[in-house]
Parts: sequence; structure tokens; C-alpha cells
Amino acid sequence: MSRLKDKVIIITGGTQGVGEAIAIRAAINGAAGVVICGRQQEKGEAVSERIREIGSQAEYVKADLAIEEDCRHVVERCDKRFGRVDGLVNAAADTNRGTLESTTVEFWDYQFAVNVRAPFILCQDVVKIMTREKIEGSIVNILSVAAACGMPILTSYSSTKGALSTFTKNIANSLRENRIRVNGINLGWTDTPNEHTVQKAQGSPSNWLAVAERNSPFGRLLKPYDVANLCMYLLSSESGILTGSNIDLSQRVMGVFPPETTRDEPEETLDLGESDVDFAVDNGSSTGDSSGVLELPSGDSSVAEDSNVDGAMDGINQFRLSGLSEMKDKKEKGSSDS
Repeated sequence: MSRLKDKVIIITGGTQGVGEAIAIRAAINGAAGVVICGRQQEKGEAVSERIREIGSQAEYVKADLAIEEDCRHVVERCDKRFGRVDGLVNAAADTNRGTLESTTVEFWDYQFAVNVRAPFILCQDVVKIMTREKIEGSIVNILSVAAACGMPILTSYSSTKGALSTFTKNIANSLRENRIRVNGINLGWTDTPNEHTVQKAQGSPSNWLAVAERNSPFGRLLKPYDVANLCMYLLSSESGILTGSNIDLSQRVMGVFPPETTRDEPEETLDLGESDVDFAVDNGSSTGDSSGVLELPSGDSSVAEDSNVDGAMDGINQFRLSGLSEMKDKKEKGSSDS
């Protein structure tokens, strides 16, 4: 496959999950060079080796996207090695969560730095190279269906995705004359390694994936390769003049009223156990009170979008996070009353 022949692509969060899938698929599709970044060096080097084995040149840049200089260094490394950039995928994000009451100012600022400011900086520097080299490039921002509203525990996260969604359209409009296209992908609930970590951390039943997929319209959650395939289309000339579009990649249609609920399932298949969703742990920032904010155990602000926060509008996800134990209590109470 040669959809990206001779192209150089930068992918943030390329060390795991969705970002890794995009990086590997870019190599399979003939990219001349693939640049990935993240804080987990061992994983980054491993993904880079896989890219080289496929036949593309690879560059891993260790970077913390909460730091401006690190963001700019990613693009500098790409320019120094390849002298060009044809595509950028902003797949990294901090997916920690908190409510209006529990989210601190420090956490709010940190999450906006990683999820909004970093893509802004990367786009800014990538566009300079594209215009310098007269490249008709493509930028893809990984968004979330949570941008439409999001759940109460996603106050800051949903706000960052709403901001990035508007940013995507704004620069798509401003870059038309340069023939640089900018699009976004609103992810639904995605099955990734990091999602399994999140589920374990928040006390979900061990069979959460089987239940979630059984209750999904197409019988499965999104997989990283689904996102990667759409990215290949958007990065390649196959997508033509498509720009300024934020595409819903979800098996549930946004805006449906009344909202979807989960399919009826026997209670035993839901494995309704005690599910503690109250957390008071560090929010991944170096400052501030972290009460009420759930941190993914990896603590890596450069991981790709692969948390169930991206499925926040999915019925099964809302059902799971709204308090399984409360629903179980109500069912038991109803049975006793009858």
C-alpha cells in the first residue's frame, strides 16, 4: 500500500494505543518517515523498531506535551532529520477526570496545556514547515464525542475537547489558501490497553469488555485500527479537498432523542458488584489538591486518546459510570417490595 508514499508524518501519543496504531498503519501505507513522541522511552523505541521493520524511517522523541519547549522540539527533530512534514496527527491527551467540584485550577490548567495548547503549538510549527516547503499538508486532531457535553466527571476533559474542536475548524478555515487541510475525529468508546487499565482502576467488573460489546449496536467497541484507517484516509490525497470536518467515529448517532439506553440483559450477565467510582488520587500535575480526580495509573500525559472518556456519550458507558451499585440496590428494593 502506498497511500502515504514519500510523506513524513508526526504522530503524538504514538507510543501506545490509538497513536501506536496510527503510526504502524502509516508505515504500512508507505510513509517515508514516521515521527512519534511520548514520555515512555522504552515503548517509544519499541514502536520505532516496528516501523523500521515495516520499511519506513522512524524517529522517537521523548517529550512531555505539558512543556512548550518539548512540543517545539518534536517538530524541530522532524525538520532536522527529514526537512519536511506532510502530516500531523494530534493523538495524545491527558484523560484524567474530575467533576466541577473536585477539579482544581492547577488540574484544569494542566489538562488544557496537554490537550489544547500542545496541539496549538505543534500545528503552529508544522504549518511553518509546510508553507516553507510549499507542501499541501494534512492535520488530523483526535477529538471526542465528549466535546458535545460529556459526563459530570469529565468537566475539564470535555471542555478541552470542545476547545480543540473549535480550534480545528478555525485553522482549517485560515489555512485553506495554503491548501493545508485540517480535520478532526470525534472518537466513541474505544478498546485499548489503556482502557483496560482505566476499567481496573475504577473497579469495573472483570467482564466489563464482554458486557460492553454485547450491549453495543455492532457487537464490539471501536478498535485502534478503526481510528488508524480513518486517519490514513484523511492524511492521504484520497480525502481530496475535505477540510474543516469533525467526523463522528462512533456506533451511536449523536443527537438522538431520547438518548439510547443499553439493551436489556439478564442481571447476572452484567455482573453487578460493588463498583466504587469515587477516587481521590493525584491528577498528574505537580501542584494542587488532587481530591476527586482519577489519574490513569500510567500517569503519562502523552498517551494517545484511548480512554473510555471518549465514549462518555455511549449508553453503556453512562450506565456503568452512573452508579451500578445504586441500580442494583434499587432492583433489590423493588423485588422485596413486590
